[in-house]
Amino acid sequence: MKAFKVILVIATVLILAACASQPNMGDIMQQHATDDQAAVDLQTQLSKDWKRGSKLLQTGTKRAQQAEKALERGNQEIAEGTRLMEESERRFREAFPDLKLEADNN
Repeated sequence: MKAFKVILVIATVLILAACASQPNMGDIMQQHATDDQAAVDLQTQLSKDWKRGSKLLQTGTKRAQQAEKALERGNQEIAEGTRLMEESERRFREAFPDLKLEADNN
């Protein structure tokens, strides 16, 4: 009888151990919840990335337009500066033909 009780205890322990290693309904439900949360986290991150990308697109476009205007203005200033310099030199030479504008290299 004592041997039977020992065998029964060993069998019970083995059955409980086998059941414990198998996922139960609660474990499966928890895994689904974990999977669902990972999907929600990914969707949230992708949404945040898209919104950030949209804002960067807007600010980048605005900066590019401002840069184009600044470049255009810079080109206008270069053209105006060049014109003024050339006109000044021409008028100086006309008004003072005997004076040199180049430095003497003695």
